[in-house]
Amino acid sequence: MDTLTISILAYNNGKVLEECVKAVLSQKLPEEYEIQIIDNGTDDSTSAILNKYEIDKVIHTDNKYGFITGVNKSFEWARNNLVLFLSYDVILFDSDLSNLNPLSKSIEIPIIYDMDSNVQNTGMKWYWPGYGISTKHLSNETDIFTTTAFLMTKQSFQEIGDFDEQFAPAYYENIDYSMRARKLGYKFYLNSSIKATHYTSLAFSKKYSKQEISEFYKVNRRKLIEKHYKGIDKHIRLAVLTCLDVIKKAFDIVANWWTLHYNLKEVSVRNNP
Repeated sequence: MDTLTISILAYNNGKVLEECVKAVLSQKLPEEYEIQIIDNGTDDSTSAILNKYEIDKVIHTDNKYGFITGVNKSFEWARNNLVLFLSYDVILFDSDLSNLNPLSKSIEIPIIYDMDSNVQNTGMKWYWPGYGISTKHLSNETDIFTTTAFLMTKQSFQEIGDFDEQFAPAYYENIDYSMRARKLGYKFYLNSSIKATHYTSLAFSKKYSKQEISEFYKVNRRKLIEKHYKGIDKHIRLAVLTCLDVIKKAFDIVANWWTLHYNLKEVSVRNNP
C-alpha cells in the first residue's frame, strides 16, 4: 500500500478533536504514516492536544479557510499519496488501516453511524430535479461520496482537481466533485472495514443558523444545476426547483403559524383554568 496521511480538518471544540485524534492513534496503522491537523478554528483547541499526542504537523490557518478550502489544502499538504480525510467530528471505530489499498479510479467512504449507533450515511443518491439524499443501505457502490470522511490518493485528487470553492462554505461540493470524477471514470465504494461515529454538523451548527444552512443548500443546488446541465434540461430543473422552494416556504409559514397558535392556546388554557 501507499504510505498513509490521515488529515483532520478541525474547527474549535478541543474535546471532540482530542476524541478524534485518540481514535486515530488507536487504529492499526502502517509502519509509515503521518497525521496532520489543519486547524481552521478561532480558539486554541490544538495546543493541549499537541502536548499530549504525537502529531506530525499542525497547520494553523487563522480561520481563513472554510471547509472546502480546508479539504483542498489537506491534499495539497499531505506528504503521502494515500490520504484519509476526516472532519474532526468523526470518531473512528477500531479498524485496520495498515493495508488500505483502494481500487484504481476510486474514492472510498467508511460506514458512518450517528450517536445512537444507527447507520447515518453510506453515501448519497442523486434524484431529479437536483437533490442529493443520504443513503443508509450497505451496498458496495454509491452514486455520490460524502466529504465527512473519505479515502483517495493524492494522484487521483490531482487528476480530478480541487473541490470547487463556489460551493463554499459547504453543501453540494461533494455532488459536483462526484459528477466530475465520474466523467473521468471514477467510482465510489463503501469500505465496510472502516467505521466511524459522526457528531453531526458540530462546526456548522455553531457557526450558522438553520435558516442560513437551508439557504446554502438552496443556493448551491442551483449552482450545481447551472454548472452541470444545459439547454431545456437545465431550465426545467431550475423551474421545478423554484416551484418546490416556493411550496416549501409556504408550508414552513403555515407550520410556524400553527405551532405558534397552538402554543399560545396552550398558554391561555394554563393561565385561565
